[in-house]
Parts: sequence; C-alpha cells; structure tokens
Amino acid sequence: MLSAGAALMAAYLVVATAFWWALGGHYDLNRLKYDDNWIIGRNIAEVEERYGDAEEWGSHSYCYTLYRDEAAIMPSHSVMYYVMYTDDSGVVTEIKERHRPGE
Repeated sequence: MLSAGAALMAAYLVVATAFWWALGGHYDLNRLKYDDNWIIGRNIAEVEERYGDAEEWGSHSYCYTLYRDEAAIMPSHSVMYYVMYTDDSGVVTEIKERHRPGE
C-alpha cells in the first residue's frame, strides 16, 4: 500500500513538473540571475560591469532581456525585459519587468 502511494506521488510530481515547464514556468528561473538589492543604488556602469552591457530602453532606463515566451502551450512569443530606471546621475532607483510597448 505504501509503495502504491509513493508511485502515485512520484507520477503526480512528474506530471505537475511537465505542465509547469510546458506553460513556461521555467522562464522565471532567468529572473534569479539579477540581484535587485545589489542593483538598486548602484551606478549603471557598475551594473554593466557585473552583468554585461545593458540595452538602452529610453531616457534614463536600461534593460536586459529575460526571455522570449516560447512555451509549448499557447506561447505569446513576446519578450520580457528586466528594466532598470536611473536618476540623472545614472544611479538605479527602480526595477520592473516589462514588455516593450508595441510588441
């Protein structure tokens, strides 16, 4: 009886993991690369030194590409960005995850 319960639990975990992966849940793992607490309050040059060159998003903002939604089930094919907003001196003051307008 115990081994049947263990087998059902293992099957449940495999199926749940497959659905999580197919729906794109694994894309959130890319977000773990960036340390918000370290980035906020740092100059954008320091951030780029640690994480590589950032793309200019607009006036006083920079971004890194997190992922393109290519999920196996209903992909949107849209790109999610890690956007850092800076003050006039280039210090990061705010971070958001966003899609580029018009995509």
